[in-house]
Amino acid sequence: MRNSKAAVTQRREHILELLKRDTSIRVNDLADTLAVSQLTVRRDLEQLESEGRVKRMHGEARIIDPAIHLTYRGDEHLLQMQAVGAAAARMVEDGDTIFVNSGRTAVYVMQNIKKRDVFVVTTNLRALIMEQNPNLHIMLTGGEFSDRFDSLVGEFAVNPLNQVVSSKCFLGVIGISAAGGLTTSSPQKIVINKTMIARCKGPKIVVADGSKIGNSTSFYTCPVTDISCLVTDTSADPEELQRIRNTGVEVVVVDPYAPAP
Repeated sequence: MRNSKAAVTQRREHILELLKRDTSIRVNDLADTLAVSQLTVRRDLEQLESEGRVKRMHGEARIIDPAIHLTYRGDEHLLQMQAVGAAAARMVEDGDTIFVNSGRTAVYVMQNIKKRDVFVVTTNLRALIMEQNPNLHIMLTGGEFSDRFDSLVGEFAVNPLNQVVSSKCFLGVIGISAAGGLTTSSPQKIVINKTMIARCKGPKIVVADGSKIGNSTSFYTCPVTDISCLVTDTSADPEELQRIRNTGVEVVVVDPYAPAP
């Protein structure tokens, strides 16, 4: 019988209490303490990590300092976002300088980069809670902290972007369609996204899970013809994807349930 939601919540809170006490604990030790399988513990830790409350690394987990706690809002489409981010990360090459905006899927691009000497210029504050990667040189732009979006916005976020020419650009969006173009969640993000596109000399890549395809919000960034590639997943509307392809944009579709390459 499946565990009740209350029991799952209680177990995850227990994990947090254990981590607060011991700072870091191995997955197998957590499983023994809680009398559950390691798979169950890994699922719990994945959810807690998606909420920005813990950090997983090399078979163990540690609590995240509340002073830099950044909230992930819900886990709907989490698997799709992770798969899209991982697929997009494979487009990064050694020595690239890339822009990454504050989209939630965009953080999974940064987390999955395996290449060497990559410079990442980003407004995404979730970079603060990523596992450290010695091959990545991460530069936050500065600017006004937007708690609602865990991002940096405003003039002081835009100015540093104008000092960089990137080789690739990765943008998370709230909506993308052939007719409606790229749309975002805040008017403050429009200038960020436009500047990243304008200052990128190479591919401009949108990363969006299937729920964003065909969607549109009030804050318009640009037409789809301003981007080079869309990376999405198999839940996306195939008819809308074809309309996007018809504009000349490359469309990459990943299966979030397929084994990792």
